[in-house]
Amino acid sequence: MRRRGKRGAWGVGLAVLAGLLLLPPGCRREAEAPESPKPPPGVVVAGSPEAPPPALGDLPQIQARGELRVLVPGSGERALPRAGTPLEEDRRLAAEFARRYGLTPRFILVSNYDELLPRLKAGEGDVVAAQLSVTRRRAREVSFTRPLYTVEEILVGRKGDPLPPDLEALKSRKVHVRTSSSYAETLEALGVPIEPVPEWMDTFDIAEEVAEGLRPLTVVDSHLLEAIEAYEPRLARGLVLARGRQIAWAVRKEAPALKASLDAFMIERSLTGHTKERFTGDLDGILRRGELRVLTRNNAVSYYLHQGTPRGFDYELARMLAEDLGVRLMMVVPPSRQDLIPWLLDGRGDVIAASLTITPARAEQVAFTRPYLYVHEVVVQRADDAPIRSLEDLSGRTIHVHGGSSAYRTLRRLKRQVDFQIASIPEDLEIEAIVDKVARGAFDLTVADEHVAGVEMTWRDDIRADFVLPLGEEETAGAANGHENKKPIAFAVRPDAKKLKRRIDRFVARTYRSLEYNMARRRYFQNKKFIRQAKAERATVAGRLSPYDDLLKKYSARYGLDWRLMAALAYQASRFDPKAESWVGAKGIF
Repeated sequence: MRRRGKRGAWGVGLAVLAGLLLLPPGCRREAEAPESPKPPPGVVVAGSPEAPPPALGDLPQIQARGELRVLVPGSGERALPRAGTPLEEDRRLAAEFARRYGLTPRFILVSNYDELLPRLKAGEGDVVAAQLSVTRRRAREVSFTRPLYTVEEILVGRKGDPLPPDLEALKSRKVHVRTSSSYAETLEALGVPIEPVPEWMDTFDIAEEVAEGLRPLTVVDSHLLEAIEAYEPRLARGLVLARGRQIAWAVRKEAPALKASLDAFMIERSLTGHTKERFTGDLDGILRRGELRVLTRNNAVSYYLHQGTPRGFDYELARMLAEDLGVRLMMVVPPSRQDLIPWLLDGRGDVIAASLTITPARAEQVAFTRPYLYVHEVVVQRADDAPIRSLEDLSGRTIHVHGGSSAYRTLRRLKRQVDFQIASIPEDLEIEAIVDKVARGAFDLTVADEHVAGVEMTWRDDIRADFVLPLGEEETAGAANGHENKKPIAFAVRPDAKKLKRRIDRFVARTYRSLEYNMARRRYFQNKKFIRQAKAERATVAGRLSPYDDLLKKYSARYGLDWRLMAALAYQASRFDPKAESWVGAKGIF
């Protein structure tokens, strides 16, 4: 039995399954696929008498049939993709999407990869869920959904064998890939010779033969490679041949309603994550599970998506932490900021990475790690107001902040010295929206961490943040070595997760002010072009996302979703037109 690799992101079950399913080299047939076993219920083989007849149409026609036909690669030793892999995750998500729309999922096995898109276009299926890379050639034939994620394409060889050090050296070698794959397109564009691999072989099979020395080189995308490395330690990574490849599902160009529904489903999955799961163990349990669940907020500083690529300063640190642990990263976004700590204690996440300031009140509930950022608290005001230079300038003013924020505690202490008003605002109002209200005159003043205010001032000129609030000794607990009058920001874990805390403390000690840390900090807090792109992507410039924000916030609590997510779905369905009519006859903004 193969030993489990260091990454372990797909669980011990994958290693056992792989050992059972992969035949010995001497038993493989190179020219043809092995015989397929009888498929399980709900699964048929493409072209067989049991396969449903071809049928074109969009979502209304699919709903009339009551069945979503999902084309997936599979035959030979496996009737379905291996458990615990990205391909199996695609199948699970497709089944979840089908049930969401009251449909029965029917999986149709396609033995050869080069038959997937032709069978889709011919109406033998409604969607292809097969870890397809979006390429120009494929995009001319079909439509792709919103990307699931973005990957690199990596040259892979056998550990211990010499790998080409550069592209010129690679051009004298042959790389074994399927000719229908995106890898073949990449190699062709680079001028690298290709050795065709039978179209029935999946990437796992090809990589296994490379590991066994039966093939010299192949190409694997970074997401699949993580799954393979979980059970196969004999592979070595080589050159990165392509970056920014998007992985998505494919539908017919004549099915825009199906594509729109799939896009909305992908957005929801991206923002909510596995919020229903509960786990309250320590580091050992996280390593066994192979996944780190990070609770965060959906904003331009902590975490957001840009063209399928996760971004955000807190996300970057969480990604580095997950890599350090050798596990997969899962971002979880609760409905509001005040849910971060309750969700952590309830086991819906393992760590909070949301620019959370250390305060005595929070420290009574959670265990904070070593700080990874130190910040001033600054007063944010309109640019055309007289600048605030001292505490006395706050006299008679009203400062709007979250009641549960660290700034609220600071202001309560300062109020003993100066007579100003503190207005508590809803916890689900993100700092971006609060700052916008100040800029438009709806709020008088607010307080923000300096790095957040700096991001806002990078792209807008109607606010200023000149005055730094003086802090007390309790408020700067943990601040030292030149960080006086600054508040520490750190990861938070459950109090009984002592091993996890010690591991994160060591990670922060190594990472803080490292090259990768400093690059991320400059990118998210100083790179004006990058910040403007992030703000445009999030479309929060207007402060309100829609005329229906209050209604959306009311019902978001009922469904446990971020109200911004519901706004995005409503906009995609109707463009906020009350007279809009959906493809199934529903009228209104939803």
